[in-house]
Amino acid sequence: MVALLLLATALETDPRPLWSVRALGSLGGGDLGISGYYGVEGERWLSERFAVGGRVLRGEQSTLTYVGPSRIRDATLMEANFIAGMHSDSRTFVLGAGLGSAWVEERSTPGLCISICSEPPPPRQSSRLVASLLAGVIVRVRHFALSATVRTQVVGAGWDLLGTLGVGVAF
Repeated sequence: MVALLLLATALETDPRPLWSVRALGSLGGGDLGISGYYGVEGERWLSERFAVGGRVLRGEQSTLTYVGPSRIRDATLMEANFIAGMHSDSRTFVLGAGLGSAWVEERSTPGLCISICSEPPPPRQSSRLVASLLAGVIVRVRHFALSATVRTQVVGAGWDLLGTLGVGVAF
């Protein structure tokens, strides 16, 4: 995030864009263990201070145990975001909240088995509510957009704390 701020300070000022769309990657941790997601996010600025946006993500959270039993949660998330921003030259500092839904599949693995292994339970599939809070910065270089955000999200009874980097376009 510091590198993005330094880059924005060194570049010339462009007018505030009306919208941006970015491909993103997220890493973090949560109630099960390590998390990783990829997807697309964007926003449309309605005024100098407020925007609406959305994101679509696909990812996984796992306990990452190789010897013992492990749990894995695969999720596809669709979320609407409500964002407040403060524009400064080619940077926009953002705070926001999101609400949406997720399709989730949870499964277990028995881990390392030497002789007789028990059959793992069948995967459980469900639709769940998604809610999140975010803070970060979007940096623009002409029509190129870079973003760095921190987001905490709740998916049903599970949660994640994620760091996200995004690359895309702004107009």
